[in-house]
Amino acid sequence: MPMWTRASAMMKPNHSSAVQALEQAVRRSKGDSPGNRAWRRFRRHRLALLGSIVITIMLIACYPLADLLGGWPRDGINLDAIGKPPGYLGHLLGTDMAGRDLWTRLLHGGRISLSVGIIATSIRMALAIFLGGIAGFYGGRIDNLIMRFTDAMMLFPTFVVLIMVVTYLKPSIYNVMIVLGILGWEGTARLIRGQILSLKNQDYVLAARTVGVPEMGILFTHLLPNTMSVLVVAATFGVAGGVLTEAGLSFLGLGVQLPTPSWGNMMNSAQTLNILEQHWWIWIFPGLATAISVLAINFIGDGLRDALDPRGMDR
Repeated sequence: MPMWTRASAMMKPNHSSAVQALEQAVRRSKGDSPGNRAWRRFRRHRLALLGSIVITIMLIACYPLADLLGGWPRDGINLDAIGKPPGYLGHLLGTDMAGRDLWTRLLHGGRISLSVGIIATSIRMALAIFLGGIAGFYGGRIDNLIMRFTDAMMLFPTFVVLIMVVTYLKPSIYNVMIVLGILGWEGTARLIRGQILSLKNQDYVLAARTVGVPEMGILFTHLLPNTMSVLVVAATFGVAGGVLTEAGLSFLGLGVQLPTPSWGNMMNSAQTLNILEQHWWIWIFPGLATAISVLAINFIGDGLRDALDPRGMDR
């Protein structure tokens, strides 16, 4: 075969290989959605994965399986086992000074503490989304009015105001949820406002205005969904903060009231030297549960922040 014939044959495109390469590129593009990229980045964060596993186990143990795993009535009193150490008469983590099983109350207390954090954060996020979204979208006098109100709210020490309000309303789980939700939304509202300000002049928003989409539709359909990364991370850290705040209030006797258990009021008895030294199991286990849950939630928040960062690059 002449040299020029062989060369032309080698230069002739291989259509089957090109089609296969194109099909592979299409398959990769279909599987490489923003959600998949975020999931890959999240999986690389080992502490976030560990935190997800820990929180999942806690939620399952405290909510649907608390009665099954506890083995004792939540408020049941065993007069033969008052203030006994772990393992005594089948009490896995021992008993408190009223003879109640600590393991059972720890599970039910986790249900209360985690619920307070979740519900309070939901109320807080709803306020932050509404006020921050309205301020950023409309601007002008509305923005100035909302932001000055936000600045005024940020002047008050949150925990001190929380103690005062809860004391006035009488301590209860519902009052704690509501007051925690009403306070502490200011920082998230500012973040959402900043995101809306940076997005509302984008081309897709101008196009939506051109075709006659209502303003509320633009805000809730086109703008707020694009702030989801900020919302998810803020909500995650908000739940951890809510759990800690509830524990602090209940420890002081201003939160969830007995006999309803929470991790905070289970540590309330650890205010005497005798309990701290001689009955360490009464306060150490709820304290560990609080610390582990908050750490796990914070690890998840760190992982979500890295995974949802639009500047994140796959390695």
